[in-house]
Order: sequence, then structure tokens, then C-alpha cells
Amino acid sequence: MYNTLNGSNYKFCGYTYTYEVMEEDDNRKYWHDIVNPNGARFSMDFSPYRFPTEEQFQDAVVEHMLRTYFKSVGDDDVLL
Repeated sequence: MYNTLNGSNYKFCGYTYTYEVMEEDDNRKYWHDIVNPNGARFSMDFSPYRFPTEEQFQDAVVEHMLRTYFKSVGDDDVLL
């Protein structure tokens, strides 16, 4: 039986969770994306056989935001 949970209503800090379904002969796979406030998409690294929880989606958004921030400031600008 397939998990038919609709995770498309996840929103956090202006980011939105979306997914696409790929039907195969014997299974169904979900490709997970996150859309940022500017409309750009990036893939969410998550199992194609189930939906993430809202907390997992939020964690992925925070990780993306941190990666983006640290790329923008560079190593020399970060004080530890």
C-alpha cells in the first residue's frame, strides 16, 4: 500500500515543499523539491518511497539556509 499523505502544504520561512510522482510498473516514487521565496527549486535529499515529516522538511530548509549563508560569507569572514 502506498503512503498517500499529502505533504504539499508544508511551508516554513517562505519555503514550500513540493513533490512529483513517478509511477512505475510495480511501485511509485516521490521526488522531493523545496521552492525558496524567490521561486527557485532545489532537491530535498530524502527517500523516494515516502514523504518527509514537517520537521524533516524544516530541517532541510534550515540546512539549505545555513549552506547558502556560509557560501556567501566565505571562510575568512566566519568568526568561531
